[in-house]
Amino acid sequence: MQRANRQSLKRTLTEVGSVNLPEEWWHFTYKPELFPDTYFDFPVDRRSVAGR
Repeated sequence: MQRANRQSLKRTLTEVGSVNLPEEWWHFTYKPELFPDTYFDFPVDRRSVAGR
């Protein structure tokens, strides 16, 4: 079941334009990267993720 879930995730992300890093099945990068020269380093508040 876990392998099927990973394959489903990989297939779905690939279909929307993400590229998988082969060495890490969980690592995807969206291409074309919208901000290739920007390093985003900021805290994420739980409320912003929850939509509140």
